[in-house]
Amino acid sequence: MQIIVEGWRFIPHSYAIANHFQLLEMLKRPELKIFHRDMPFLQDSWKPVKGLLDPAAERILNSLPNPPENFEADVTFRIYCPFNLASAKTPRTVMFGCTEWGMVPPSILKGMKVASFSQAHANSNTTIVTSSHWSRDGFIYSGADPDRVVVVPLGVEPNIYKPLPLEERRQLRKKLGWDDYFIFFNSGVMWNKRQGIDGLLKAFAQVVNGHPEARLVLKGRDYIFPSRQELFQAKNVLTAREFEQIKPRVMYQGENLSSKQMAELYQAADVYVSPYLAEGFNLPVLEAAACGLPVICTQGGSTDDFTHPDFNWGISSQVKSVNMEENTVFYLEPNIDHLITLMTEIIDRNAECDRARKAGPKWVHSRFTWQDTIDKLLPVLTDEISPHPLCPSASPATPQYKKYKILVEGWRNIPHSYAMVNQFQLLEMCDRPEVEIFHRDIPYLRSHWQPVAELFEPVAAQKIQQIPPPPPETVDAILRIAIPYNLKPGNAKKTCVFCTTEAGIVTKSMLSGICANSITEALENSDVTIITPSHWSRQGFLRSGVEANRVVVVPHGVDNNLYKPLPEDQRKALRQQLSIADKFVFLNIGILSDNKGIRLLLKAFATVVDKYPQARLVLKGADSLFASRQFFTDSAKAVLTEAEAAKVESRLAYIDKTLSISEMIRLYQAADIYLSPYLAEGFNLPVLEAAACGLPVLCTQGGPTDDFTRPEFALGISSHLQPINVGEETVFLLVPNLDHLIEQMAWAIAHPEFRINARKFAEKFIGEHFTWNRVVDRLLNVLTGD
Repeated sequence: MQIIVEGWRFIPHSYAIANHFQLLEMLKRPELKIFHRDMPFLQDSWKPVKGLLDPAAERILNSLPNPPENFEADVTFRIYCPFNLASAKTPRTVMFGCTEWGMVPPSILKGMKVASFSQAHANSNTTIVTSSHWSRDGFIYSGADPDRVVVVPLGVEPNIYKPLPLEERRQLRKKLGWDDYFIFFNSGVMWNKRQGIDGLLKAFAQVVNGHPEARLVLKGRDYIFPSRQELFQAKNVLTAREFEQIKPRVMYQGENLSSKQMAELYQAADVYVSPYLAEGFNLPVLEAAACGLPVICTQGGSTDDFTHPDFNWGISSQVKSVNMEENTVFYLEPNIDHLITLMTEIIDRNAECDRARKAGPKWVHSRFTWQDTIDKLLPVLTDEISPHPLCPSASPATPQYKKYKILVEGWRNIPHSYAMVNQFQLLEMCDRPEVEIFHRDIPYLRSHWQPVAELFEPVAAQKIQQIPPPPPETVDAILRIAIPYNLKPGNAKKTCVFCTTEAGIVTKSMLSGICANSITEALENSDVTIITPSHWSRQGFLRSGVEANRVVVVPHGVDNNLYKPLPEDQRKALRQQLSIADKFVFLNIGILSDNKGIRLLLKAFATVVDKYPQARLVLKGADSLFASRQFFTDSAKAVLTEAEAAKVESRLAYIDKTLSISEMIRLYQAADIYLSPYLAEGFNLPVLEAAACGLPVLCTQGGPTDDFTRPEFALGISSHLQPINVGEETVFLLVPNLDHLIEQMAWAIAHPEFRINARKFAEKFIGEHFTWNRVVDRLLNVLTGD
C-alpha cells in the first residue's frame, strides 16, 4: 500500500511528535511505501529544529520522499492544523485531529475556512482519526458523522520510555540534584489554562506546608508556545505568602529536549501530576506511566481510556461549560481539595508507588506502543474497518457482511430499566439484516415480579415476543442483561455482560449470587467483556480493580419516533386535560430510594413553594417492583417538618400504577422541568427520555448524566464527591448542594425563555447522538469485534 502522509516534522508539538513515531513504525512495515509532504506550521515563527530524536531516526525521517506530482497513492493521511477535511486525490482520505474543549472551536473553523464543521464533513469522504473517546465525542458534538470518526490511541516507544534500574535511577536523580527531594512533575504547553497549571500551583502551595521536601518540576515548550509567560500569569492565583513559599520549590525548564532527555525526567521524578481541564489525549501521562512513574490526573476525560487504578490516582472532577470565542465549550473542573489530598498522601505511600512503578510499564507496553497504534491505524487507512463494522449494506438483497448470530439473555415484560433497555435494543437489532437474534428469558430478581402485558404498543410487543429461543449450535456472541450478574464464560466466540456501578465501586451486594468475594475474582477465569452505560459507571469498575480494556461504555438511547416533544397546541391541550394548565410541574420518575435524591427533592420543593405556590410535584414510583411509596413516605417523615409536609402534600401527585410507554411519554411532554438530584446512578435513563421529549432537566453535576446532557437544556446541581463507609466497604456518593438545588428550581420557574430554547435544543441533540439506532451501532461493534 502506498501512503501519502501530510504533516509536521521536527518541532516539539504533539502532532509532530506523534507523526514522527508513527512514520518510524510504518517504515518498518515492508508492505507499505511511505511518502511525506511537509505542511506549513501553524505559526510563521515556528521553525524546524534538530535533536528531538536520535540522529539515526532523524536521518530516516529526513530521507522520506516527497510524493511526485499527480502521484496515485492509495490513501492520504493528514496530521496537522488547521484541520483539512477536503477529499484528497487519492481513493481514501483520513485526517488526524483532537478536540480538547468538547467541540471544534470557531478558531479552528476559521483556519479551515469553513462556516460549519458538520457541513464540511458531510461534503467530504474524509474519515477522522482521533486519539480518545472524549475527543471523538467533541467531533460528534460539532456535527461530524459518527460513522466516520474512529478512535486510535497514541503510543510510546518502549525502548525509550521505560523504567531505569534502581541504581541508574539513583545516579540520575543525583545528577539532576533531586536526590533529597520528592519530585512532582508536569510537562506540556502550559497555555490557555486547559492543562490546569493554576490549580496545580494552588494545590502545591498547600502540600509544601506539611512537606517542605516537595518540589514541582514544570517542563514547558517555550520554542512554540508562551509557556513561561503563562506560568508567570498563573502565579496570580496564589496569595503573596503562597507565592513566596513555593517560589524556591518550583523548577521550570522551557528548552527543547530530545525524547531520551524527556524520558529521563519521567524516570527520575516521583509522581506525574496532571490536573487538566481539557485534553484530546494527554500523551505525557502515557509516557510517564511507561517510565514507571505513578500518575495523578483528572478523572472523566481522555486519560480514562488508557490509565488504570494500579498506577493512576484519579482526581474527581465535574463537567463544566463556559463561553469561549462566542461559543459554549466543555471542560473538566478538577476538585482541588481532592488533588491536595492525593498529592499529600502519595508522598508517604511508598509501597503503593513501588507497585505503580511496576504496573504502569507493564500496562502501557502491552497495550499502548506505537506498534499497537499503527496496527489499529492501518485498517482505517485501508478501509478494512469502520467505527461500526456492522452498518447495514447499501443493498440488502446482496449483503456484504456475515450474518452474526447473537443470543441475548435477559429480562422482558417488566418496567425495570434493565428490561426496558433490553427490549428497545432487541427491537433495533431485529431490524438489522446483518444479525440474527435469539433470546433466553432469565428469571426475575424477585419472585413477586410479574410480567406486564401492555408496556409496548401491540406491534412492538409482538415483535419482542416472537424472537426465537437459543439455537442448538454455538452463536457468535452472547449479551447478558439481567441481575444477578453472570460473569462466567458463555458458549460463544464472545460474551458480554451489561453491568452498572452506581456508588463508585462494585459493591458486595452486586456480587451476591455469583459466589465471588470481588469483581476481580469473578473475572479471573472468565473472558467476558463488561458493557456499562456511562463513564461514571466505568470508573466504578476500574476503581474496583477491573482492567480498563475489559470495560466498554455503550450509552443508552431513546426511540425518537416515540420520545419527542408535542406541538405546542397539543401540549396545551394535554396540560388542560391533566388540570395543570396554570401550574408549574416538576417531574421525577424512578424507584424513589435514597440514592435517587428523594429527600433533597422533597426538602427543596417545600422551600420553593413559599415563593412559587403554583409549583406542583409529580412523582412516578415503581411500585410493581419496589417499595417506592414506602421509600417516599419514609423520606418525607425524615426531612419535612409538619408545616412543610402540609405544603408538599397539597401540591403533590403520586402515581403508583404501572404505565405504558406512551403514558410515560405523556408525563414528560406535559411537565415543565424534570428534576433529578441523585446521589448515585449508573446512567439515569429518565433524564435522557425527558430531554428527548423536550423537557428541560435539572440534575446533579459530576455523575453519569454529564455524558449526555448539555447546558442548553440541563441545569446542573453542584455536588461534591463523598466517600462513605458502609460496613466493610467505602462507597462514593455525589452529594448535591441543597441551596443550589433550591436556587436552580426557582431560576427555572422564573426563566420561561430558557425552557422554550431548551425544548428545541434537547430534542435535536438527543436525536443526533442518543437514539437506539446509534446505541446498537456501538453495541454491535463491541459484540462482533475482537
